[in-house]
Amino acid sequence: MKYNVGDKVRVRSDLIAGQIYGNDSFVDAMSSFCGKIATVESKSCSKYLLSVGSRTMSYSWTDEMLDHIYDFTIEL
Repeated sequence: MKYNVGDKVRVRSDLIAGQIYGNDSFVDAMSSFCGKIATVESKSCSKYLLSVGSRTMSYSWTDEMLDHIYDFTIEL
């Protein structure tokens, strides 16, 4: 698994409902989260539970459905 609890990720915007990504399918109801930045809340069995803001999503997400958000904070 690529991501750890607390990591910021972006749900890929090019996901297609009905397709399999990794070991799980992407369903139409998940489409509203495409392009959103989320936080990894937990992980198990090659899947993640994510939250957007204070809302925890009730869907399982796989590595193939997500992109990492990099924090390039520079201290001067």
